[in-house]
Amino acid sequence: MTSISIDLPSKLHEAIEQLVEKGYFSSMEDFALHAIRLLAEIYGVAADNGGVKLFDKLKPAQAVSSTAKASVASRRVETGGISGRATSSTAVSDDEQVVLDAFGSAKYEFENTLFMQYQMDALRTGQKPMTRERFIELLESLQSKGILERFTQNNKTMWKRIS
Repeated sequence: MTSISIDLPSKLHEAIEQLVEKGYFSSMEDFALHAIRLLAEIYGVAADNGGVKLFDKLKPAQAVSSTAKASVASRRVETGGISGRATSSTAVSDDEQVVLDAFGSAKYEFENTLFMQYQMDALRTGQKPMTRERFIELLESLQSKGILERFTQNNKTMWKRIS
């Protein structure tokens, strides 16, 4: 291990001490280690080894250019062939694409989890979240286009991304 020494403003030092006193961290050193690991993850220190660079994922919180908006509007979702059927392209609206983005890299997801993920994404990017009813309408629209499949497991609604 390597040791480092830093100078902190008094107010920041006091705030960290309060977190330690409340039990969030075992010591000032523990806080510093967590902070450094978080920054390393944000800037993708592990990205070269297959890790995720969170900084790239946080960029959507910045203003979206008109060029980017146009590319979202023209996005198409490829729906995979089923039982030998041909692959087709289906145009999706901006709102439908936002719903698909809530899946992240998941293929299956509970409806409640999808809506929660969408709300978090909307809040992070400064957008007003749509209602749950509208979100479900968009899920059903994507189902009618053959992009999603709905099913129930243990009395809970789940969605499968087909493409």
